[in-house]
Amino acid sequence: TGKSNGENIYNKDYDIVSNLKAIADLHNIGIIGVTHLRKAVTEDPLEQITGSMGISGSADTLLILQRARGKADATLLCTGRDIEECELALQFDRALTSWCLLGNAMDFNRSQEQVEILEILKRSEQPVSIKEICEITGKRKNNIFNQLFCLEKDGIVTRVGRGKYIAKSVLSVQSVDSVQSVL
Repeated sequence: TGKSNGENIYNKDYDIVSNLKAIADLHNIGIIGVTHLRKAVTEDPLEQITGSMGISGSADTLLILQRARGKADATLLCTGRDIEECELALQFDRALTSWCLLGNAMDFNRSQEQVEILEILKRSEQPVSIKEICEITGKRKNNIFNQLFCLEKDGIVTRVGRGKYIAKSVLSVQSVDSVQSVL
C-alpha cells in the first residue's frame, strides 16, 4: 500500500471513481474511464488494471480488453455489480474499423487451444506428455488435460502409454474452422 502525500492510494483511487459514479448517478448517464493494464500477467485480470484495487472496487462495471501485440483477436472480460460476468472473443475488422463479436471466449479459446495441441502432436514423431505440452504452450496442466480429454472423446487423439498422446490421423490443422469441421 503506497502513500501519496500521506494519503492511501487505494482510498484516493476509490474516491476518484466514486465521485465520477455519483455524477453519473445524479444525471442518469454512464461515464467510461479508460486506463491501461499492467504488463505482468496475474490470475485475476482485475489485478492488471493500472492503479490500485480502489478503481475496480468502486466502479459499477469493468470491461477489460486484452489483445496480444500484432494479433487481430482479443478477449473482453465483462464484470460488475449489475451484469452477469462473461468473457467474449472479439476480432478487429480493419474494413469496418470496429471490433466484431466472435462469441463466448471460452468456446473460441477452447478451439484455439485444441488447434495448438493438435499442431504439437502432429509435429512430434513420438507420443507427447501433458507436461511437455504445458512447457511448449505455457498453459496450465488442467487446461491441457481438459482439452486432451475432449479431443480423445471426439476420437481426434489417442492416449498411449502413461499420460502420452498422439494425433489419431495426420490432420491438416491450419485454422479453427478446420478443427471444428473435424469435430
